[in-house]
Amino acid sequence: MSRPSFPPGSSLYRPLLDALAGAPTHGPKGVAPVGIYMRHGQPHSSPVTPETRRLTTQVDVFSGVLSHVTQPIPAADELLVIPVHYWYAASFTRKRGLRLWKAPWGRLSGLIWGGAGARLVANLLLGFVPGVGIFFNAITAVVMTEALGRYLDRKLDAAEAKVERRAS
Repeated sequence: MSRPSFPPGSSLYRPLLDALAGAPTHGPKGVAPVGIYMRHGQPHSSPVTPETRRLTTQVDVFSGVLSHVTQPIPAADELLVIPVHYWYAASFTRKRGLRLWKAPWGRLSGLIWGGAGARLVANLLLGFVPGVGIFFNAITAVVMTEALGRYLDRKLDAAEAKVERRAS
């Protein structure tokens, strides 16, 4: 069975489409092709290890449940998820084998606080709609965690590349 070709703009959905097409779900040496994004106009698969993917999934579940439980209290879930995201960024950086100061903390803070602000506004608008608010809150927490993981993955790839260039 040959793999179908995908349009150039479908790189974000490549893992799902590959899985549906029967492509292998793991790359060489146990590296899962999860973090696929465009680099210099070409699809690029970052080395998301099973360990960092497991960490991301655990934080997804934790932040989703935390947001779901604290949803009745306005802004409580956003304030409680912020330290979880900082802990996640530090843990993700350490699991990638880099020192904590290699993480782009200024931009990470902007992403974390900006995401919390956007979630707060969205939750104030949709949070009081019966049946919608409680699930929307958890979903936005998970989406922010995934966005943070993808951003960290890209930036830490660049940091690792700088270290390798200096070493050679």
